[in-house]
Amino acid sequence: MKYAFLALILIFTPLYFSSAQVTSSLINQEPTIELEPRFPNPNQTFTATLNDYSLTSGATSIRWEVDGEVVSSAQNSRSISLKAKAVGKSTVISVIIGQSSGGNQTIRRTITPVYLDIVLEAQTRTPAFYLGRALPSLGSTVNATAILSGYGTSQNDLLYTWRLNNMVIDGGSLRGKNSVSFEVPFGQQPLLTVDISKLNGEAVVRKTIDFPSVSPTVLFYETSSLYGIKHKPVIDLSLVGLSTSVQAEPYYLNLLTYNNPEF
Repeated sequence: MKYAFLALILIFTPLYFSSAQVTSSLINQEPTIELEPRFPNPNQTFTATLNDYSLTSGATSIRWEVDGEVVSSAQNSRSISLKAKAVGKSTVISVIIGQSSGGNQTIRRTITPVYLDIVLEAQTRTPAFYLGRALPSLGSTVNATAILSGYGTSQNDLLYTWRLNNMVIDGGSLRGKNSVSFEVPFGQQPLLTVDISKLNGEAVVRKTIDFPSVSPTVLFYETSSLYGIKHKPVIDLSLVGLSTSVQAEPYYLNLLTYNNPEF
């Protein structure tokens, strides 16, 4: 029995210490200011919320300050509605928490709205006379470029993490990698996300877009040696003479397939 009791101690002791470490890490978390949306656009209204559930003692008072000015209407409120400034202009939000144990704790967060655009270039084929843009199709290549405006840090000093349907492209974050290429997966509306952060891991901005994935199609157009190709597709062909010429024009066909039809 003595050896059995000793074995039980050896088995359960690591579990006890593991639980203690998790509990300790949760208690030591600092209060935070959460934003909704997480990355406000320039001049957009957003909500800032105090997350103080990690405090071991209760909050007796809450005071909000914006750029050093007290917001009296938000006294003892856990959330506040604000409007972001113009692109590149910073807003400093402070929350001063009065604690039941005595003293105050101050949490600050700076919001600098920026513009982030994602430009997509589908590598699919469209006729030369077509005035629209090429759309992605299943298996085709798409080039994506993130254009960040209103942020002073150089592109080479930022980390870019690209995800396609939550799958990381190129294996992880890459420094200065503001453009990527990928193949269009299954699904009519794939999701593309880019996270931009500083070299220390601090988040700058995130954007997610969906884009269409269409099926390639072929349209036929009348051609003549005198007038060339008509830009209106043939729907109901009416012969004026004994014969006519038509030309097939594929839309949204993968360029690799179009340029190498034998593969």
